[in-house]
Amino acid sequence: MLCPEWLEKALRKVRRSGELIEPTEEVKGEEIVIGEITDERLKILYTLNKRLYAEVQSILQEEEPSHFHDPVHDPASCQGCIFICRLLQAIIKSNAVSKLLWVSFTDGLSEDETLWLIRTGRAPNIRKGWKIVACPVEEVVQSQLLQEFLTSVWQMPNQRMPN
Repeated sequence: MLCPEWLEKALRKVRRSGELIEPTEEVKGEEIVIGEITDERLKILYTLNKRLYAEVQSILQEEEPSHFHDPVHDPASCQGCIFICRLLQAIIKSNAVSKLLWVSFTDGLSEDETLWLIRTGRAPNIRKGWKIVACPVEEVVQSQLLQEFLTSVWQMPNQRMPN
């Protein structure tokens, strides 16, 4: 499989640990169980997705270092710039793995299952016990976390995107 080095390392780390993060959310009343995840690769990808999301949340809990803009500003040594880069990389990786998980997961659905989901206005999700459920679609912005971050950082007065 051709994938970026950071992803290969992260997947190996999850495999070596042998500790999968299992879904904890119970099936809700309006959800319909349509299957179960048995593919270990999807369970590993789900675990990595949860770990990366937790990493983003952890970084967001840190106190952001001050960030100075002046003619001699050196982004390589500015703790604010380093913090922003760390956070941005974590968000991008988390979003990439999340999308890869859902593409891999939905790729396993049959054409009939996919058409049924579309006709009924439902989306697949994963619940406790690795159950695959069809749940009512809620409006979710694909990259809400990334959008919020970029908006808050780069749209502030006197801020501009780096070159």
